[in-house]
Amino acid sequence: MESSANFCTHCGKRLAPSVEASAVPALPLPSPPSGYGRVSRHLQLVAILWFVYAAIRLVDVFWLYAVGRIYIPSFIGSIVSMSHPLVQHYPFGWLLSSSLAFIATWILFWSVLQLLAAWGLLERAPWARLLILVLAILSLLRFPLGTVLGIYTLWVLLPAHSGAEYARLARHA
Repeated sequence: MESSANFCTHCGKRLAPSVEASAVPALPLPSPPSGYGRVSRHLQLVAILWFVYAAIRLVDVFWLYAVGRIYIPSFIGSIVSMSHPLVQHYPFGWLLSSSLAFIATWILFWSVLQLLAAWGLLERAPWARLLILVLAILSLLRFPLGTVLGIYTLWVLLPAHSGAEYARLARHA
């Protein structure tokens, strides 16, 4: 339909005189929902905090390996050598050393996952949000640092509008 026409080309009704678009007052845009932009404002900080948390956990791994492989066997060996000869062959040192090595390996696995998830957040990888949410829920049990980091991560990334915002950021990355 032409802008200068006085009749509708489809139904034939007389049209009111056209009003210039500039004369129409602009309608106010709806305000964004509460928390809009929270992900984009906090995503880098969340990722950096997860890097720091994983680094702290890697220090734990180092100490568990050092204590479990170096100090425990020599300490147990000195105690056993002073005791009764029948006790010398009991594998306390080996059992304790192996247990600490297993715990250190377990913590190392989770630390590597945390580093991977933090890197994924910085790169805005689509899979990183889900992985970091799972890690955040699990970290709630590690009081106090894990609990605080888990709560902050869940506050930033868990709401539905945060998921939509993260998906939009991931598409544009």
